[in-house]
Amino acid sequence: MRVPRLYWPAPLREETAPLPEGAARHLLKVLRRRDGDAVVLFDGQGHVAEGVLCDVLGMQGKVTLGPPREDRSAEPPCALHLGLPLLRGERLDVALQKACELGVTEITLLQTERTEVKFETGPRGARRLAHAEGVLIHAAQQSGRTVVPRLHPPVALAAFSEQRSEPLKLVLDPEGGPLDRATLGTPVPEEIVLLTGPEGGLSERECGALSGQGFHRWRLGNRILRAETAPLAALATLATLLGDF
Repeated sequence: MRVPRLYWPAPLREETAPLPEGAARHLLKVLRRRDGDAVVLFDGQGHVAEGVLCDVLGMQGKVTLGPPREDRSAEPPCALHLGLPLLRGERLDVALQKACELGVTEITLLQTERTEVKFETGPRGARRLAHAEGVLIHAAQQSGRTVVPRLHPPVALAAFSEQRSEPLKLVLDPEGGPLDRATLGTPVPEEIVLLTGPEGGLSERECGALSGQGFHRWRLGNRILRAETAPLAALATLATLLGDF
């Protein structure tokens, strides 16, 4: 039987602690775990601890944790920062979920010339960001990662691109060129930024500006992919080139 993995939103230490409400509901009601069953907890910062359930009563229980340890075996060989334009509804959830599964370490949401989705500030915007962070936590939990990608609130494309100092900067562009292992360089760069377009694509003005800022304009095959598909195909290709697959 597979040992459940749960996100623990606090520093891990050797102790017996009550299960948070959400974790208790998932473990005890959905998975029907009981006293003595094993569980693995991760803190989203690269640390894990094995634990055993105890004092289970109804929908409440505790977990006795062993000593925490660092485990980055499921993490990518370099930092991957994804610049992802805002997408509609579930499309954004899908892109975030799969990007986490494919090893992204940081995500910045973007407003571009052709971005149609508007991000509201205030309580509603905070709720949307909290929902997006929850999507990333669950994706990390399911995929075996121990690090939850950092999520940054939306910024303008120009502000994002001007701040980039990564050794390798990529932007998906149907008019761009190929990407191969030689483009990545040797040794593999410690950080890569990947920027993708919105549902209407990046404008030629935006692509030209990015090229002037050192972004490699990358043509990903002969077909036009949807805005939620393109970053995933690009990340999978990068994982292959980096030896992560």
